[in-house]
Amino acid sequence: MVGEMKAGGYVQHQFIKNHLGVGDDMSKTGVISPPKLKEIRRTLEKYLAVCESKGIQKRAAVATDRISEAKNQGEVVEIAKSLHLPLEIASEERESQLAYLVGTLGTGNFAVIDNGSRTIELVASSVRGYQWSILQLGSLDRVSAVFSAGGNVCRGE
Repeated sequence: MVGEMKAGGYVQHQFIKNHLGVGDDMSKTGVISPPKLKEIRRTLEKYLAVCESKGIQKRAAVATDRISEAKNQGEVVEIAKSLHLPLEIASEERESQLAYLVGTLGTGNFAVIDNGSRTIELVASSVRGYQWSILQLGSLDRVSAVFSAGGNVCRGE
């Protein structure tokens, strides 16, 4: 997504759906594979091209905390540096805040559910700030658990 916080709200300039699947890629080895690193570079290059086409001067990329679990996370940081792109590796708290901002377009007093492949994040905002909970109940993990146990999805086993 290419957007910015402006005048107390979120303004979206561009939305491109591109699921990189970094967590799935590194789930067995703890390392982001060379093909996935190339895909990350191409994705960041496309992001910069969109920013350029929209005249957006202040640019930054955000990676989920799965990147921090990678043994070779430094390679992702180096890719961003080589592109002169600030990269934030978001904590679970920060990722929840960003999900809230995007899900509500910056409007307060709502709740957002972010149903990911590995987790479900629940986040709300009020005058007291953000409150969030992360549940290890993502869709991919649930399906994997059913099939690895030999269950029957149709019967909900």
